[in-house]
Amino acid sequence: LIGFIKSVESKNFLFFNEISRDTYSELYKLDSNESYLAPIGNEIKNAKNNCVGKKNVRIVSVGRLSPWKTYNYHMIDVIDKWNNEEYKIYYENYGDGVERDKLEQKVKELNLEERIKFYPSIKYSDFSKTISDSLLFIGAGTALIEASAEGIPALIGIENHDKTDPKTYGFLHDFTTYSYQEKE
Repeated sequence: LIGFIKSVESKNFLFFNEISRDTYSELYKLDSNESYLAPIGNEIKNAKNNCVGKKNVRIVSVGRLSPWKTYNYHMIDVIDKWNNEEYKIYYENYGDGVERDKLEQKVKELNLEERIKFYPSIKYSDFSKTISDSLLFIGAGTALIEASAEGIPALIGIENHDKTDPKTYGFLHDFTTYSYQEKE
């Protein structure tokens, strides 16, 4: 396979961002400057958020529970700070991964089992229904775009390797490249 990849001219490759292109160049020791860049596209259907005006209390994420997705840990801290009778905010993540046991243990230690739930992965076709009555979506990538298209405020979760320093670009952010969150 490596021989085949090295035999193809770099201008025949399409990368979703600069970091992916740089990783390819480093891995295969090739110059990929002539390759094309195109961000991952999403088909945005005629999404309608039917929950406008309702009192929503769910913050939702959809994605793998990976070590570099630090926003899952930070959301536990956020819910812990809001864990009182005045604020009834809940956090749900839909997705499996190697961090699930650690995240659930942290939830248990803080006695937040009723406020924070980790559910298995969902089918792509269930995304809209799963997030439909959310107060906020937090995540990255195409799920973030799709949540926005559903009319759910979508906060960018920076996967920043440093679990002690939560960061976000916020709701909207102008980027000068297609790459974000891969490197700090």
